[in-house]
Amino acid sequence: MWPGIKSLSTDDFHQYDVAVIYAKNLRTKADEETTYAPIAVGKILTGKVPEELKGKAVQVEHYLYDELWNAGPRKIPDEIALASVE
Repeated sequence: MWPGIKSLSTDDFHQYDVAVIYAKNLRTKADEETTYAPIAVGKILTGKVPEELKGKAVQVEHYLYDELWNAGPRKIPDEIALASVE
């Protein structure tokens, strides 16, 4: 849902673009840099941010600890890089 989205990495996005959802690490100490962990991937359901911030923003396809996670090595990646396909 749009109210749960705190920031977007870009203002230029399109319907059905891939979205990576991150959770903020709340256990960081005051002197440490804030970190974010990828917890889900999905696709954006609209091409713009609605004015009222209501409705669904992302259709989640896979999330941390789902069946796809359990089928793989079960390692949380340090970094995720997505390359655009043209």
